[in-house]
Amino acid sequence: VVVDQYHDYEANTKQLQWLEQSLAQSTAKWKFLMFHAPGWSCGDWHHDEDRMLLVQTLIQPLCLKYNVQVTFGAHNHVYCRYDSGGVQHLTLGGGGASLYYVVNWNYTNASYMS
Repeated sequence: VVVDQYHDYEANTKQLQWLEQSLAQSTAKWKFLMFHAPGWSCGDWHHDEDRMLLVQTLIQPLCLKYNVQVTFGAHNHVYCRYDSGGVQHLTLGGGGASLYYVVNWNYTNASYMS
């Protein structure tokens, strides 16, 4: 499922309701979500704090409730994998550009490459 983070998806919005309905109705063995800005990433640069917090507070609970295994984000030019409650949150922000150097890493249960 692809989530448009540049369209309103805060609590009780149509997009968040659609996302929950889509996940609830899915019979897929594997469930993936994709969005632009990750919920967790590494480093001190290029964060989109508002979107990261929405992933952490609104989307992560849906991932746990409906057994989403993996989310894919980009935005930050790093490879980062963060495990939150068994959900793998991948930041795959290379996209052909040079990767950023990872500094001030403060998450546990994570790995990264710079």
